[in-house]
Amino acid sequence: PTELRKALVLGGHAVITAALRCTDRHDPLYAFARRLIAKGKPRNVVAVAVANKLARILGAMLKSGQPYNPHYAAA
Repeated sequence: PTELRKALVLGGHAVITAALRCTDRHDPLYAFARRLIAKGKPRNVVAVAVANKLARILGAMLKSGQPYNPHYAAA
């Protein structure tokens, strides 16, 4: 569990970095990270929030057997 948590938080940091660099990309996960950063949340808080969202997305993918669709929840 600890390794999984570390991997998810590391993924959260990667999403933050990509969201700040690729402002022309309209991925819902990037938009979520940008919103939290715009509210003034600390980077680590945003990374954990993104990691939580990633964990929920992965759980839903495993449960449904469907591939990742970035616009499924946003629709």
